[in-house]
Amino acid sequence: LAVENPDPRTTLSEFLRGTLRLSGTKVMCHEGGCGCCVVTVQYADPLQPDKVLTESCLAPLCSLDGHHVITVEGVGMVRARGLHPVQQRLVDHHGIQCGYCSPGFVMQMYSLLASNPAPSQQEVEDVFDGNICRCTGYRPILDAMKSFAKDGKAPLSPSCLDIESIWKNLICMEIRDEIFNGRPCRGDHSCSSGEATAAAAGPVHLFAAADVKWFRPTSLTELLVAVEQLSGQSVKLVRGDTGKGVYKTDGPFQAYVDVKGVAELFAVSLEATGLRVGSSVSLNKLIGSLREHADQSESFAATAEHLSKVANQSVRNAGGWAGNLMMKHAHRDFVSDVFVVLEAAGTKIRISDVSSEAYLDLVQFLSKDMKGKLIPSKRPFLEQVTQNGSHENDSYRSGDRCATNNAHAYVSAGFRAKIVAGDGGQRVVTAASLVYGGVAPGFVHAERAERFLLGKDVSSAATLQGVLLELEAELKPDSDPVAASPQYRKSLALSLFYK
Repeated sequence: LAVENPDPRTTLSEFLRGTLRLSGTKVMCHEGGCGCCVVTVQYADPLQPDKVLTESCLAPLCSLDGHHVITVEGVGMVRARGLHPVQQRLVDHHGIQCGYCSPGFVMQMYSLLASNPAPSQQEVEDVFDGNICRCTGYRPILDAMKSFAKDGKAPLSPSCLDIESIWKNLICMEIRDEIFNGRPCRGDHSCSSGEATAAAAGPVHLFAAADVKWFRPTSLTELLVAVEQLSGQSVKLVRGDTGKGVYKTDGPFQAYVDVKGVAELFAVSLEATGLRVGSSVSLNKLIGSLREHADQSESFAATAEHLSKVANQSVRNAGGWAGNLMMKHAHRDFVSDVFVVLEAAGTKIRISDVSSEAYLDLVQFLSKDMKGKLIPSKRPFLEQVTQNGSHENDSYRSGDRCATNNAHAYVSAGFRAKIVAGDGGQRVVTAASLVYGGVAPGFVHAERAERFLLGKDVSSAATLQGVLLELEAELKPDSDPVAASPQYRKSLALSLFYK
């Protein structure tokens, strides 16, 4: 589908609903938190093609150049080729009332089966962490979706097991009338091949409208040059642009730079000094990489577990860790779980411009002027565990919902300590990192408590009592009319350490 002169500020949902008149994709929160706008996007990752669920209310249309988008109309329609088995199962289990959330649930399950044809019931439940229903209640919806599970109550339909065959009969998405008339794709690739292809090589500057420009570099050098040349303007680097769901009034921006065309930024490699992760690696892929290499560092598993509570599946598919850190850089009051757990783990990030680069810890990064600079990669600290020493890592968050994901945290905390065996069997702290988010915009490390712990036996009740007294004196939450009360947040911060 060719789009002439797209506006860089237009979102995918605005284009689907306003231009193509495909109203099956719903819009509600404009924050990436409700799940009713999700669509499946297949794109040519420079290193590995991927098919993921994306929040269309946040995704810029221009960022989908060369991508293949599947909406709920492309999955199944009564007036075309009939309902898809996922849609039919939702009907059979009475999982629909007003129907507003249903397209999002359908697309979520469709995408899960595309990547995992035989999920477990737990995997099915986990994938719906970002889908909200206001009226039906979740039990009939989840009953319908869990019936596809390998350990579910109903056998998995063969047509769903072989979900890739659906691509052969996709309804043409180029013209709305063809969709509603039910005419199948002509098969001559005149409208779409059904597969994502890399954007054709060409100039870095791709689109412009109303004095707003969109750039898509295809190499790190092109990206660095573009960032430097645009340093005098209001510029936004875009991976998934999920941050605008949090800070809606940021901007206006004169230029957008799409970083998804730079292969180096998607790379993940295990090195002697740590796990090097490119800045375009999504949060979900970062979680997967940390779990894959969990045997290399005691912090990796704890970091992955905490990051899995950030936002929801579709936001973590689209959003990258570097964009989250840049949001923290621009808004010091942002309670960034990503910042907290990576700082607690001793992460170093690489800051580059056209002529230099440096590795900084995250506290140093917060005070760095990022004009003309970017984050190409990060490298979590890789602990060397000795026979008489170990690193203890853990992190916690407390938000405004019973489920700790898909909600901003009131307080987030990450703790890491190196502990060695003492002569008398004590467990002695030789290094400590106590990191908090949500206490105050300028508060990161509980430095007094960190100093107190050095040389102390963590198995001693006196150590626990002493460090809690230090935290009691050191934690001074600010008064924020939007956040929870200072007294409550202080109580949370103390409780998270005690836990």
